[in-house]
Amino acid sequence: VWCDGCKPPSPTYGQKKPDSSGTGFFVNNDGYLVTNSHVIKDCNKINVVQDGIKTKATTVTDDPRNDMAILKAANQSSVIAHFRSGRGIRAGEDILAFGFPLNSVLSDDLKGTKGMINAPSGLNNDTRFMQMSAPVQPGNSGGPLLDQAGNVVGVVTAKMNAIKMAKYTGDIPQNVNFALKVSLVRVTWSTYLLQPS
Repeated sequence: VWCDGCKPPSPTYGQKKPDSSGTGFFVNNDGYLVTNSHVIKDCNKINVVQDGIKTKATTVTDDPRNDMAILKAANQSSVIAHFRSGRGIRAGEDILAFGFPLNSVLSDDLKGTKGMINAPSGLNNDTRFMQMSAPVQPGNSGGPLLDQAGNVVGVVTAKMNAIKMAKYTGDIPQNVNFALKVSLVRVTWSTYLLQPS
């Protein structure tokens, strides 16, 4: 997911406004995809790049409180992600995070990292999120967090700021990252489907 013409953090006189990027994943064949709200924040235009082809996308619903957004791409997708059903994921389970981190530096290929669920809640016991150890970088935001069967169990959302935590605690946190639980994604997606057209 590319954001063109985002609000820059400071004036960039005489320069092109910076672009931001993140990851998203299709949830049905009609072009609907999930990403983070912060990925599309302040965007003038949203583009989705799939198989090297850039197409426009529009925001269907944006939920900044839960840091989730649903977009509708102009193109359809034959490859979709499936949500995990049944028992929720638990601490100690292995997971895989996929995305396009550091897009301006690394290759255009989809990248995966492996880790595990460390805790069923996020910062300050926030039960909307879970803590996981799969390494993530800028650009991973909005990407799917998968269980070992390939089902989506969460949406990669944030990583702990190691520099700030080192100043605060005197120690550098290692692989302390967070994902929005799939149960909240399901609720938002179901609510959208139930809205009158």
